[in-house]
Amino acid sequence: MFGKRELFLTYDAIELQKITRMLDCANIRYAIRSDDFGRSNRGAGLLGSLGENRNYKIMYYVYVRKKDYDYAKSVIDGRILLTIR
Repeated sequence: MFGKRELFLTYDAIELQKITRMLDCANIRYAIRSDDFGRSNRGAGLLGSLGENRNYKIMYYVYVRKKDYDYAKSVIDGRILLTIR
């Protein structure tokens, strides 16, 4: 993403929600991109989804503006305390 820097990535939608809530509370603008690595993205194939862990199907990427990166990193690392609504 042009003019943005990757801040965080996760497979966990709940963790993504926590991070975006922290960024919202700190008034930091962000963008989210996701990649689907699941069976539907590869086709059924011979074995289908045999052995596939569905918890690790979608990767979420969180991006912030380059100028906000250090502040955003401090927020999600807990070095800056916020009141989360």
